[in-house]
Amino acid sequence: MGDIGQIIKILPPALADKLRLHTLSFSRLNELRLRVGRNVTLIYDNKEIMYDIKVTKDCIMKMLELASNYSIYAYEQSFKQGFITIEGGHRIGISGHAIIENNVIKNFNYITFLCIRVAHEVIGCSNKVVDFVYGGGIDHTLIISPPGCGKTTLLRDLVRNISDNDRLHINVSLIDERQEIAGCYMGIPQNNIGRRTDVYDGCPKDAGMMMAIRAMSPGIIAVDEIGGQNDVQAIKYCIACGCTIIATIHGYSLENVMNKPFMGELISSDYFNKIIILSGRMGKGTVEQCLNYREQHS
Repeated sequence: MGDIGQIIKILPPALADKLRLHTLSFSRLNELRLRVGRNVTLIYDNKEIMYDIKVTKDCIMKMLELASNYSIYAYEQSFKQGFITIEGGHRIGISGHAIIENNVIKNFNYITFLCIRVAHEVIGCSNKVVDFVYGGGIDHTLIISPPGCGKTTLLRDLVRNISDNDRLHINVSLIDERQEIAGCYMGIPQNNIGRRTDVYDGCPKDAGMMMAIRAMSPGIIAVDEIGGQNDVQAIKYCIACGCTIIATIHGYSLENVMNKPFMGELISSDYFNKIIILSGRMGKGTVEQCLNYREQHS
Protein backbone atom coordinates (compact mmCIF):
# COMPACT_ATOMS: atom_id res chain seq x y z
CA MET A 1 0.00 0.00 0.00
CA GLY A 2 1.40 3.39 -0.96
CA ASP A 3 1.67 6.57 1.03
CA ILE A 4 2.70 10.19 0.50
CA GLY A 5 6.05 9.61 2.18
CA GLN A 6 7.15 7.33 -0.67
CA ILE A 7 6.72 10.23 -3.10
CA ILE A 8 8.29 12.84 -0.82
CA LYS A 9 11.48 10.85 -0.26
CA ILE A 10 12.37 10.73 -3.98
CA LEU A 11 12.14 14.53 -4.28
CA PRO A 12 14.96 16.94 -3.45
CA PRO A 13 14.08 18.30 0.02
CA ALA A 14 13.80 21.90 -1.22
CA LEU A 15 11.32 20.87 -3.91
CA ALA A 16 9.28 18.73 -1.52
CA ASP A 17 9.02 21.68 0.87
CA LYS A 18 7.86 24.06 -1.88
CA LEU A 19 5.21 21.62 -3.11
CA ARG A 20 3.98 21.06 0.46
CA LEU A 21 3.02 17.49 -0.45
CA HIS A 22 2.71 16.54 3.22
CA THR A 23 -0.41 18.73 3.40
CA LEU A 24 -2.14 16.89 0.53
CA SER A 25 -4.37 13.83 0.66
CA PHE A 26 -2.55 10.83 -0.79
CA SER A 27 -5.78 9.29 -2.10
CA ARG A 28 -6.39 12.37 -4.27
CA LEU A 29 -2.84 12.67 -5.63
CA ASN A 30 -2.70 11.33 -9.19
CA GLU A 31 0.44 12.50 -10.92
CA LEU A 32 3.51 14.75 -10.69
CA ARG A 33 5.24 16.02 -13.85
CA LEU A 34 8.65 17.66 -14.10
CA ARG A 35 10.06 19.13 -17.32
CA VAL A 36 13.44 20.87 -17.42
CA GLY A 37 12.99 24.62 -17.78
CA ARG A 38 9.25 24.46 -17.17
CA ASN A 39 6.87 24.65 -14.24
CA VAL A 40 6.21 21.68 -11.97
CA THR A 41 2.72 20.30 -12.58
CA LEU A 42 0.61 18.28 -10.18
CA ILE A 43 -2.55 16.35 -11.02
CA TYR A 44 -4.58 16.38 -7.83
CA ASP A 45 -8.16 15.15 -7.59
CA ASN A 46 -7.97 14.81 -11.41
CA LYS A 47 -7.31 18.55 -11.77
CA GLU A 48 -4.09 20.25 -12.89
CA ILE A 49 -2.15 22.47 -10.48
CA MET A 50 0.81 24.37 -11.96
CA TYR A 51 3.37 25.66 -9.48
CA ASP A 52 5.60 28.68 -10.01
CA ILE A 53 8.64 26.41 -9.68
CA LYS A 54 11.03 25.87 -12.58
CA VAL A 55 12.61 22.44 -12.97
CA THR A 56 16.38 22.19 -13.43
CA LYS A 57 18.57 19.42 -14.81
CA ASP A 58 20.11 19.03 -11.36
CA CYS A 59 16.62 18.46 -9.91
CA ILE A 60 15.92 15.68 -12.42
CA MET A 61 19.27 14.01 -11.74
CA LYS A 62 18.80 14.24 -7.98
CA MET A 63 15.38 12.61 -8.26
CA LEU A 64 16.78 9.74 -10.33
CA GLU A 65 19.53 9.22 -7.78
CA LEU A 66 17.06 9.15 -4.91
CA ALA A 67 14.65 6.86 -6.78
CA SER A 68 17.44 4.41 -7.63
CA ASN A 69 19.09 4.55 -4.18
CA TYR A 70 22.12 6.16 -5.85
CA SER A 71 22.55 3.14 -8.17
CA ILE A 72 21.27 4.50 -11.48
CA TYR A 73 23.22 1.91 -13.47
CA ALA A 74 21.37 -0.89 -11.65
CA TYR A 75 18.18 0.40 -13.27
CA GLU A 76 19.52 0.50 -16.81
CA GLN A 77 17.16 -2.23 -18.02
CA SER A 78 14.18 -0.35 -16.61
CA PHE A 79 15.34 2.88 -18.24
CA LYS A 80 15.27 1.12 -21.62
CA GLN A 81 11.56 0.54 -21.07
CA GLY A 82 11.03 4.20 -20.21
CA PHE A 83 10.24 3.93 -16.51
CA ILE A 84 11.34 2.74 -13.10
CA THR A 85 9.15 1.50 -10.26
CA ILE A 86 9.76 2.67 -6.71
CA GLU A 87 8.61 1.52 -3.29
CA GLY A 88 4.82 1.53 -3.08
CA GLY A 89 4.46 0.52 -6.73
CA HIS A 90 4.63 4.14 -7.97
CA ARG A 91 6.03 4.45 -11.47
CA ILE A 92 8.38 7.15 -12.72
CA GLY A 93 8.13 7.58 -16.48
CA ILE A 94 11.20 9.04 -18.15
CA SER A 95 11.84 10.70 -21.49
CA GLY A 96 14.52 12.74 -23.15
CA HIS A 97 17.26 12.00 -25.65
CA ALA A 98 17.34 8.27 -26.38
CA ILE A 99 20.35 6.26 -27.53
CA ILE A 100 19.24 4.02 -30.41
CA GLU A 101 21.05 0.97 -31.78
CA ASN A 102 19.47 -1.20 -34.49
CA ASN A 103 16.14 0.56 -33.94
CA VAL A 104 16.18 -0.44 -30.26
CA ILE A 105 16.43 1.98 -27.33
CA LYS A 106 19.64 1.18 -25.49
CA ASN A 107 19.46 3.93 -22.89
CA PHE A 108 18.94 7.66 -22.37
CA ASN A 109 21.91 10.01 -22.17
CA TYR A 110 19.76 13.05 -21.38
CA ILE A 111 16.71 12.50 -19.17
CA THR A 112 14.87 15.81 -19.01
CA PHE A 113 11.25 14.84 -18.40
CA LEU A 114 9.74 12.83 -15.54
CA CYS A 115 6.19 11.73 -14.85
CA ILE A 116 5.46 10.20 -11.45
CA ARG A 117 2.27 8.17 -11.64
CA VAL A 118 0.98 7.59 -8.14
CA ALA A 119 -0.22 4.01 -7.57
CA HIS A 120 -3.58 3.59 -5.89
CA GLU A 121 -5.18 0.32 -4.92
CA VAL A 122 -8.96 0.22 -4.70
CA ILE A 123 -9.52 -2.83 -2.52
CA GLY A 124 -12.96 -4.31 -3.16
CA CYS A 125 -13.62 -2.57 -6.48
CA SER A 126 -14.02 -5.98 -8.16
CA ASN A 127 -16.91 -6.86 -5.84
CA LYS A 128 -19.29 -5.22 -8.32
CA VAL A 129 -18.38 -7.77 -11.03
CA VAL A 130 -17.44 -10.81 -8.96
CA ASP A 131 -20.88 -12.43 -9.18
CA PHE A 132 -20.64 -12.21 -12.97
CA VAL A 133 -17.08 -13.55 -13.07
CA TYR A 134 -17.81 -16.40 -10.65
CA GLY A 135 -21.28 -17.19 -12.01
CA GLY A 136 -21.36 -20.58 -13.73
CA GLY A 137 -17.67 -21.03 -12.98
CA ILE A 138 -14.73 -18.76 -13.82
CA ASP A 139 -14.38 -18.51 -17.59
CA HIS A 140 -12.00 -16.69 -19.93
CA THR A 141 -12.74 -13.03 -19.22
CA LEU A 142 -11.87 -9.88 -21.15
CA ILE A 143 -12.07 -6.41 -19.57
CA ILE A 144 -12.56 -3.67 -22.18
CA SER A 145 -11.86 -0.08 -21.18
CA PRO A 146 -10.78 3.26 -22.65
CA PRO A 147 -7.45 4.57 -21.31
CA GLY A 148 -7.61 5.84 -17.73
CA CYS A 149 -10.95 4.25 -16.86
CA GLY A 150 -9.76 1.71 -14.30
CA LYS A 151 -9.12 -1.54 -16.14
CA THR A 152 -5.75 -2.19 -14.46
CA THR A 153 -7.18 -1.33 -11.04
CA LEU A 154 -10.10 -3.70 -11.63
CA LEU A 155 -7.82 -6.48 -12.88
CA ARG A 156 -5.55 -6.12 -9.84
CA ASP A 157 -8.44 -6.41 -7.39
CA LEU A 158 -10.05 -9.26 -9.32
CA VAL A 159 -6.76 -11.18 -9.09
CA ARG A 160 -6.69 -10.51 -5.34
CA ASN A 161 -10.32 -11.60 -4.99
CA ILE A 162 -9.77 -14.89 -6.80
CA SER A 163 -6.36 -15.59 -5.26
CA ASP A 164 -7.64 -15.12 -1.70
CA ASN A 165 -10.80 -17.21 -2.22
CA ASP A 166 -10.34 -20.23 0.05
CA ARG A 167 -13.18 -22.11 -1.65
CA LEU A 168 -11.52 -21.94 -5.06
CA HIS A 169 -7.87 -22.62 -4.13
CA ILE A 170 -6.72 -21.32 -7.52
CA ASN A 171 -3.11 -20.41 -8.24
CA VAL A 172 -2.80 -17.27 -10.37
CA SER A 173 0.15 -16.24 -12.54
CA LEU A 174 0.19 -12.48 -13.07
CA ILE A 175 2.10 -11.23 -16.11
CA ASP A 176 3.02 -7.69 -15.12
CA GLU A 177 5.02 -6.41 -18.08
CA ARG A 178 4.66 -2.72 -17.21
CA GLN A 179 5.00 -3.30 -13.45
CA GLU A 180 1.70 -1.57 -12.78
CA ILE A 181 -0.46 -4.35 -11.37
CA ALA A 182 1.63 -5.86 -8.58
CA GLY A 183 3.88 -2.80 -8.45
CA CYS A 184 6.91 -4.88 -7.50
CA TYR A 185 9.82 -3.10 -5.84
CA MET A 186 13.03 -5.17 -5.72
CA GLY A 187 10.91 -8.18 -6.67
CA ILE A 188 8.33 -7.79 -3.89
CA PRO A 189 4.73 -6.86 -4.78
CA GLN A 190 3.76 -3.56 -3.19
CA ASN A 191 0.09 -4.05 -3.99
CA ASN A 192 -2.28 -6.66 -2.58
CA ILE A 193 -2.58 -9.31 -5.27
CA GLY A 194 -3.63 -12.22 -3.04
CA ARG A 195 -1.98 -15.15 -1.32
CA ARG A 196 -1.93 -17.53 -4.29
CA THR A 197 -0.52 -15.20 -6.94
CA ASP A 198 2.91 -15.49 -8.58
CA VAL A 199 4.24 -12.52 -10.55
CA TYR A 200 6.28 -12.28 -13.73
CA ASP A 201 7.54 -8.75 -13.12
CA GLY A 202 8.65 -6.68 -16.12
CA CYS A 203 8.33 -9.73 -18.37
CA PRO A 204 6.93 -9.43 -21.92
CA LYS A 205 3.35 -10.68 -21.97
CA ASP A 206 3.74 -13.46 -24.52
CA ALA A 207 6.95 -14.83 -22.98
CA GLY A 208 5.51 -14.56 -19.46
CA MET A 209 2.37 -16.49 -20.34
CA MET A 210 4.39 -19.29 -21.92
CA MET A 211 6.81 -19.48 -18.98
CA ALA A 212 3.95 -19.56 -16.49
CA ILE A 213 2.40 -22.56 -18.23
CA ARG A 214 5.72 -24.41 -18.23
CA ALA A 215 6.87 -23.49 -14.74
CA MET A 216 4.09 -22.46 -12.33
CA SER A 217 1.06 -24.66 -13.12
CA PRO A 218 -1.44 -21.80 -12.82
CA GLY A 219 -5.18 -22.24 -12.89
CA ILE A 220 -5.52 -18.66 -14.09
CA ILE A 221 -3.22 -16.34 -15.99
CA ALA A 222 -3.94 -12.61 -15.65
CA VAL A 223 -2.48 -10.18 -18.17
CA ASP A 224 -2.95 -6.47 -18.84
CA GLU A 225 -3.36 -4.68 -22.19
CA ILE A 226 -3.22 -7.47 -24.73
CA GLY A 227 -3.37 -6.70 -28.42
CA GLY A 228 -0.43 -7.94 -30.48
CA GLN A 229 -0.25 -11.10 -32.57
CA ASN A 230 2.24 -12.67 -30.17
CA ASP A 231 -0.15 -12.04 -27.27
CA VAL A 232 -2.95 -13.75 -29.15
CA GLN A 233 -0.83 -16.79 -30.00
CA ALA A 234 0.29 -17.14 -26.38
CA ILE A 235 -3.32 -16.87 -25.14
CA LYS A 236 -4.43 -19.60 -27.53
CA TYR A 237 -1.60 -21.84 -26.33
CA CYS A 238 -2.44 -21.27 -22.65
CA ILE A 239 -6.13 -21.99 -23.22
CA ALA A 240 -5.24 -25.16 -25.13
CA CYS A 241 -3.22 -26.20 -22.06
CA GLY A 242 -6.33 -25.86 -19.89
CA CYS A 243 -5.53 -22.52 -18.26
CA THR A 244 -8.13 -19.78 -17.80
CA ILE A 245 -7.22 -16.29 -19.05
CA ILE A 246 -8.32 -12.99 -17.53
CA ALA A 247 -7.11 -10.06 -19.63
CA THR A 248 -7.67 -6.40 -20.34
CA ILE A 249 -7.59 -4.45 -23.59
CA HIS A 250 -7.96 -0.83 -24.63
CA GLY A 251 -11.30 -0.22 -26.29
CA TYR A 252 -14.55 1.72 -26.16
CA SER A 253 -16.98 -1.08 -26.95
CA LEU A 254 -17.07 -4.74 -27.94
CA GLU A 255 -17.50 -3.71 -31.58
CA ASN A 256 -14.44 -1.46 -31.35
CA VAL A 257 -12.33 -4.34 -29.99
CA MET A 258 -13.69 -6.81 -32.54
CA ASN A 259 -12.34 -4.54 -35.28
CA LYS A 260 -8.80 -4.60 -33.89
CA PRO A 261 -6.28 -6.81 -35.71
CA PHE A 262 -6.30 -10.40 -34.35
CA MET A 263 -8.85 -9.64 -31.63
CA GLY A 264 -12.08 -10.22 -33.56
CA GLU A 265 -11.07 -13.78 -34.36
CA LEU A 266 -9.98 -14.39 -30.77
CA ILE A 267 -13.38 -13.39 -29.39
CA SER A 268 -15.63 -14.79 -32.12
CA SER A 269 -13.80 -18.14 -31.96
CA ASP A 270 -15.04 -18.49 -28.37
CA TYR A 271 -11.73 -17.93 -26.63
CA PHE A 272 -13.23 -15.17 -24.45
CA ASN A 273 -16.75 -15.74 -23.20
CA LYS A 274 -17.24 -13.22 -20.39
CA ILE A 275 -16.85 -9.58 -21.38
CA ILE A 276 -16.75 -6.62 -18.95
CA ILE A 277 -16.95 -3.14 -20.48
CA LEU A 278 -15.83 -0.11 -18.47
CA SER A 279 -16.10 3.63 -19.03
CA GLY A 280 -15.48 6.86 -17.15
CA ARG A 281 -19.07 8.05 -17.53
CA MET A 282 -19.74 8.14 -13.79
CA GLY A 283 -16.10 8.22 -12.71
CA LYS A 284 -13.27 5.76 -13.22
CA GLY A 285 -14.34 2.14 -13.23
CA THR A 286 -17.94 2.64 -14.32
CA VAL A 287 -19.20 -0.82 -15.37
CA GLU A 288 -21.27 -0.32 -18.52
CA GLN A 289 -21.89 -3.95 -19.42
CA CYS A 290 -21.22 -7.51 -18.30
CA LEU A 291 -22.10 -9.83 -21.15
CA ASN A 292 -21.79 -13.49 -21.95
CA TYR A 293 -20.61 -13.67 -25.56
CA ARG A 294 -21.51 -17.33 -25.99
CA GLU A 295 -25.12 -16.79 -24.89
CA GLN A 296 -25.55 -13.75 -27.13
CA HIS A 297 -24.19 -15.50 -30.20
CA SER A 298 -25.47 -19.04 -29.80
